Amino acid sequence: MKIACLHTAQSNVDVFEQAARDLNIPEGTLKHQVMAHLLAQAEAAGGMTSEIEKETIAALAELRTDADVVLLTCSTLGSAANYLAQDPGIVRVDLALAQEAAKAGEPIVVLCAAPTTIKPTAALFRAVAPKAPLAIELIPHAWETFKAGQMAEYFTLIAERAQQALDEGAGCVALAQASMTGAKNLLSHPKVLTSPHSALRREWTRLQAIFGTEA
Repeated sequence: MKIACLHTAQSNVDVFEQAARDLNIPEGTLKHQVMAHLLAQAEAAGGMTSEIEKETIAALAELRTDADVVLLTCSTLGSAANYLAQDPGIVRVDLALAQEAAKAGEPIVVLCAAPTTIKPTAALFRAVAPKAPLAIELIPHAWETFKAGQMAEYFTLIAERAQQALDEGAGCVALAQASMTGAKNLLSHPKVLTSPHSALRREWTRLQAIFGTEA
């Protein structure tokens, strides 16, 4: 069983490999392709464009020829996976996050780091949990910190806002971007959810049901 991941940040390769280890997914199950220019172009354009979407769709389709599941790990580009939604083997990584958050507790607070993530993330969560009390927030200065490579500070900013949201009564906190996952290590609350763990858990369980646990 093979799961391919299309990333727009090289650092997310390690994030997903660690999540796979946490979930006891066998080593070598994941394969990775990094196309950082797609996110850079989206940031320059202020969000997804038709040209970026077309290139993302083509990359997902190519990965699918040799994988049982393809995960689009960049939330900014999520609409490309929506376009291919007729294929259950092509999945935007934050779909499972939104579905898990919808079951975890209300109100739901969704934290974002990159400005380009806000619009597609809000649309996804509102579609998955239309009646839930929902707040979508951008953490100030977080994305600049990530892009500067200051990861300890990046995770601290995220963890502090997540803890504040929990203290204020959030039923769960969803970290919208895969790059935010490391902040969970600074928190002890069980209702802080991350997209790599949510997506890999769901897709690995689905593949085992299809192919059997010994496949």
